Amino acid sequence: MEQSADPANRITLDPTLRDRLGLPRPVATYDLSHHVREGIAAAKTVSDQVFARLGAEDRTDFPDDGSWPGRYEHNGRVYGYRGAGHGAGTHIMGSSPGTSVVDSWQRCWDHPGLYAVGCGSMPSVATSNPTLTMAALALRSAERIEADLVERHRPALLDSGAAR
Repeated sequence: MEQSADPANRITLDPTLRDRLGLPRPVATYDLSHHVREGIAAAKTVSDQVFARLGAEDRTDFPDDGSWPGRYEHNGRVYGYRGAGHGAGTHIMGSSPGTSVVDSWQRCWDHPGLYAVGCGSMPSVATSNPTLTMAALALRSAERIEADLVERHRPALLDSGAAR
């Protein structure tokens, strides 16, 4: 299921907890939208129908012991989900600093020399791997980084006639 970008889903820094280096630990705040919950319910209905036609038994279990963090109840039925391992959306790409972290080149608005290149620029990821899109964005950003460096470090052109 692809969930639309939701500003309530975010990564922040814990104000008190620190890692071994003394850096603030990240806090992930995430919830499924109503649309996604309905989609998971619809997918489970189809899955149940396929299992019934095959005469198969669904042995899926969502333990209620905290070992399955994506366990939830929706419309009286228990469901579970796990992320696909496609981390995305932590530094949204956009056209203004008020609504995004990076510009279309994945250059940070607040720090123009800093590029946050990767899947974090994607506000959502569907069921397919984002590898090719991420690679395309990275190559595009690399071209911009090179152009910025050439512009910044371009040697001054001297007119040989003016030196006489």
